Amino acid sequence: MNLKNYKPVLTRQSDFHTFWEKRKVSFQPDVTVNWLDDYPVIQVKVADVTFTCRDGTPIRSWMITPNSNQKSYPAVVHFHGYTAGRGAVHEFLKYALMGVAVFCFELRGQGVSPDHAHYNRGNYLPGWMTNDIQNLQNYYYVHVYDDMVAYLSWVKSLNFIDSARLAVMGESQGGGLALAAAGLDSDIKLAISDFPFLSHIEKGVEIALGGPYVEVVQYFKYNNPTRDTYEKIMKNLSYVDAMNFCPDISCPVLMSIGLKDTVTPAETVFAAFNHLSSKTKEIDIYPDYGHEPNHFKEERRLEWIAKYLL
Repeated sequence: MNLKNYKPVLTRQSDFHTFWEKRKVSFQPDVTVNWLDDYPVIQVKVADVTFTCRDGTPIRSWMITPNSNQKSYPAVVHFHGYTAGRGAVHEFLKYALMGVAVFCFELRGQGVSPDHAHYNRGNYLPGWMTNDIQNLQNYYYVHVYDDMVAYLSWVKSLNFIDSARLAVMGESQGGGLALAAAGLDSDIKLAISDFPFLSHIEKGVEIALGGPYVEVVQYFKYNNPTRDTYEKIMKNLSYVDAMNFCPDISCPVLMSIGLKDTVTPAETVFAAFNHLSSKTKEIDIYPDYGHEPNHFKEERRLEWIAKYLL
């Protein structure tokens, strides 16, 4: 397969944009910001943030800012991988030391954050991928995208954040969310998406050998759906498919993929990349890497953040 030219037909439905516009309900979130007085790296300030979502779910995040007298900072919102949570502060110090505020968003039900939504899970399966997968309005990732949009709006409202210099980034699940965020929020000025999950989901379910796509395969096996049910589920998944947001993305985008990745196979990642409308876009290919971090990718993140935010 010629991956550089792989551009499958989008699966988004005729009401794709209408669906997401209707879900952008304005509400006043309850946000608690607890600054840590004793963080040992004095060049930064760190806050433990609790952001209460529309359904009352309190999600946690880190807010890490440079410790300076500067009036405003560019910002990066980081989305984590499947099951990972918001991570530890030290993982993000490099960005704050560059002069960038970092927000480490945590998904409901993952990490230390609860999930107040109630799901029909069919025959029990681990993970989140199939939580109410047959009910689009209550599907797990629809809630996650609602949370993400509201959180980005809050970040932009902070008086010390330069909302004209806002980036999103993540890998795997976080990479898919970064693309979806850039498609849903036109204020995003840079997206960094490494081996994104939730992209070209139909192909992922078909060929992935591990990871969350396999949860969908297991759901089909244990819940014995009809062909009509299969098509309904794939239609529902199309609304959260990162590939379907890519034609709406025009900001600079840096992506990466390892050619030995069996969790987010290269076809699923190139499908998103080739649908991007961005004039400035690059995809770094690592032939010997699988679904894993690498230091080459980290250096590229720093390079692009410096170039497009500073």
